[in-house]
Amino acid sequence: MSLEVRAITAAEHRAYVVSRPSVALEQTPGWGKGFVTARTESVGWFDGTTMVGAGLYRLRGLPRLPMRSVAVFESGPDIDWTGTRRPAMTLVDWLDPLVEHLRNRGAFTARVSPVVAEQDWWRFDPAARTDSKALVRHSPPEPARSARVAADRLTDAGWRLMATAPRAFSAEVVLTDSASARADIQESRALLLGTQVRTGTIDDLPAVHQAVTEAHRHLPQPSLKEWERRWRGLAEDDFAGVTLLVLEREGQVVYGGLYATVGDRAWDLSAPLPQPDADRPEVQLLRDQMMSRVRAAGVRTLFVPVVSPQRRAPVKAPAPGWPPVHLAQLVGTWHFPVRATWHGVLSPVVDHLVL
Repeated sequence: MSLEVRAITAAEHRAYVVSRPSVALEQTPGWGKGFVTARTESVGWFDGTTMVGAGLYRLRGLPRLPMRSVAVFESGPDIDWTGTRRPAMTLVDWLDPLVEHLRNRGAFTARVSPVVAEQDWWRFDPAARTDSKALVRHSPPEPARSARVAADRLTDAGWRLMATAPRAFSAEVVLTDSASARADIQESRALLLGTQVRTGTIDDLPAVHQAVTEAHRHLPQPSLKEWERRWRGLAEDDFAGVTLLVLEREGQVVYGGLYATVGDRAWDLSAPLPQPDADRPEVQLLRDQMMSRVRAAGVRTLFVPVVSPQRRAPVKAPAPGWPPVHLAQLVGTWHFPVRATWHGVLSPVVDHLVL
């Protein structure tokens, strides 16, 4: 059985995602409109006339070599990584047609990031009033079976794990209605006495972007243009609801951030923050407000950006006193030489770039 990979429209992609509610926000068509320096395209895997998989990738061109690009799938694509959906098919059946499609688009290297958990941790008791950030390992120390299967299938298909890529994590906050969670939000609000939080418009983006950039001067932040394109891309796609929260003190914008909602899931669109930046009162107030507002709207989980810990560092929750947090370490980023000669020459440099 052979599959065909071809470009699909945003409408086709949206219809597929609706049928697969577990797909990450980074794999929705509106997400692709937020990139300033890369082309994006949605592709579908077809068994005859039936779409059985889909993904969004960006083509990142190289300086002085604009026709030679790296194709990057962020948190995807959504195909059968573990063989549970179509057991008779190998990943060669899924990925070889993709490689051929990308070769025709000028890519010399492809990167995929399967959303398959290798290890995971929980902070269990939402009713416990504690300042601990400790997380309890949920799965055994060895990789989960699904991760081993996915890794073996990728290896058999000729793909290789990128050792230079940072470890990929997914942090999902389970939004409970416990009294503890509500009390935590009230405590966090009190940290910034005199600070008001309101819903902003796109006209507020410049002031919020400036405040966030000044608060984290030593960290790279998305440009204002990227913020605007991300807002418009998701909002105009009529798929993900986008909200801007503005923190003000005495009429001056002091912080803020965007979040997107799709069905019963929400995503904090802030950049990942290491400590002590993540522990700043305004950051915690912003996230508490996000949790409160999306919970009131019927959202079940909020995905928050996290910085990959050092390999021997303890794994911690995003903040003390939060509702239950599920942190998963994913199987990582895998790459394939779409054009072997170019890949062999350029991969020593390209593999260290964040694309």
